[in-house]
Amino acid sequence: MNIRNRYLISLSFIICHLSFSTAQTISSVVKAVNGQPVGGAIVTIVGEKTSVITDESGSFSLETADRDAIVTIKADGFYDRTLPLRLLKKKNGSDFYVTLTPQQEALYDGKAETAYGTLSRDERPVTVSGVQTKDFSQKLSIGAALRDQAIGLQVVEKSGMPGEGTYMNIRGIHSFVADNAPLIVINGVPYFGQRELSGIINGYSRDMLFGYSPKDIRSITVLKGADAAMYGSLGSNGVVMIETQQATSDNLDTRISFSGQYGINFKGSTLPMMDATQYRSYLGAIGMTAYPSFTALTADYPFLENGTNLYSYLFNENTDWMKEITRQGFQTENIFRVEGGDEIAKYNISFGYTRNNGTLRNTKSDRYHTLISSDVMVSRKIDITANVGLAYVNSDLHHQGMRPEVNPILAAQRSMPQVSPYAKQTDGSLLSTYAKYDAWQVNSI
Repeated sequence: MNIRNRYLISLSFIICHLSFSTAQTISSVVKAVNGQPVGGAIVTIVGEKTSVITDESGSFSLETADRDAIVTIKADGFYDRTLPLRLLKKKNGSDFYVTLTPQQEALYDGKAETAYGTLSRDERPVTVSGVQTKDFSQKLSIGAALRDQAIGLQVVEKSGMPGEGTYMNIRGIHSFVADNAPLIVINGVPYFGQRELSGIINGYSRDMLFGYSPKDIRSITVLKGADAAMYGSLGSNGVVMIETQQATSDNLDTRISFSGQYGINFKGSTLPMMDATQYRSYLGAIGMTAYPSFTALTADYPFLENGTNLYSYLFNENTDWMKEITRQGFQTENIFRVEGGDEIAKYNISFGYTRNNGTLRNTKSDRYHTLISSDVMVSRKIDITANVGLAYVNSDLHHQGMRPEVNPILAAQRSMPQVSPYAKQTDGSLLSTYAKYDAWQVNSI
């Protein structure tokens, strides 16, 4: 083969290659989740300068020779979409529309903040899940905000005592000896809070995130598996990344806002308790197994006899002890926020007050908290950011251990329904003071 023939063969290959690289036109429509067209959306091919804007009907057309191109779609008020160009055309050749989700769509996490940066829903792996402030701003605790929001994250209330919070673990229990709780990272810094039981209040452990208001949280991201490997052994149980509100808004106007939330805590189900008649029958049946006759039993326990005796006025009540120690608790959270700044310095300051009255009488928790965030641009390449959070907590609590002398729930379960929690006179009238132990030590108050 001479040189001329080789040039002809090479030229034929080039012509064939160019014929397969002919530009193709892809047309589609961009719509919102409610079916309305999205006009003004920017459609761009990654790595090329090709960009188009959708018209009022949401339609657009793209021309490219790269069949494996990646397309990004951006629109104000919507989460970005990134998808292969080939998905814009079905196998039968017909076009279909692309759906954009509004950023305020509830229970939709369009992006997740990680240590490596922000990942969109199309980019992040399945082991990364997150929630935004729009999904939990009405919650009173971070634990309640995370419940049923992240795949693999189990959130369990430790008790109903105000401020005790929740227990969290990712993908179940891993060890019966070591700690199973995930690592908490706040604004990129690992946070090691107090998890041990209180040495003063039996059975009580303060929520390690109780000092933060959910309204001061911007996003929460849960990392599992390999995505938590950057934290080494500390992240072996997973990582919960928390980002607080920052002074990063592009709106430089001074903005003042107030948010108030009010509600009522209702007690859950309680153990069924015997009334006075049932308890008298039960105690009489038990007593007959130890006494030869009912007369001998009533000689030691005269309140079992329906007749009149010296102490009968003390045992003619039908008290529901669980009702006596529980109530409906009032709760409120109030946040006052100031935001603003200029092109050099920005700020985001919040002041808050939270009150949570427990369903157990004489239990409450008051929290005064503030979060100060600032962003100062020193030069075009240097920014200084600062976050300062302070919280003051004042609580009234009860013991939760297994001693009925100090645990009101156990004391109520052991108390006789025949007696009253208040002192009584011989004529049966009640006093405003609580009764003390009587001769049989049957009153637990």
